[in-house]
Amino acid sequence: MKIQNVLKLSYDDLDSDQQNIFLDIACFFKEESRDRVTNLLKACGFHPGIRDPVEKSLITISNKGTIEMHDLIQEMCWNIVHQESPKGPGSRSRLWDPNEVYAVLKYNKDLAMLQRQLLISERILGHFKQTRETVVRWYIYPRIALINLVLQETEDD
Repeated sequence: MKIQNVLKLSYDDLDSDQQNIFLDIACFFKEESRDRVTNLLKACGFHPGIRDPVEKSLITISNKGTIEMHDLIQEMCWNIVHQESPKGPGSRSRLWDPNEVYAVLKYNKDLAMLQRQLLISERILGHFKQTRETVVRWYIYPRIALINLVLQETEDD
């Protein structure tokens, strides 16, 4: 049995909300402050309990208070999200790769297909700033059929 299949058993044992929070952590918040992540998830309307993923050894909290996970676990999560739409990123619940974010923003006409919040981390925003493109912070809040786009121009200097 592949290691990722064994790891997925622990993931499958989480309830639906915990699975979603865990995927958010894997895609956006690895090595981020636990307090920052908890506050952000609360602001998005989630109960940000991360006890279950910690108890199942899917994530750990470092002495510095950051959320950590093994690279293989993160890769498993990326694969789970990728399987939502193997042919293209436009229907996936999460985008973290700058190239995929750009492709969705440029080519997808039906942006509302993304069902959960799409969060673009500062690391990804840095990639866009280097290309001197307009930076788009894009959030789709859960249970709200409204897309809120906030455009920020990057520095031209």
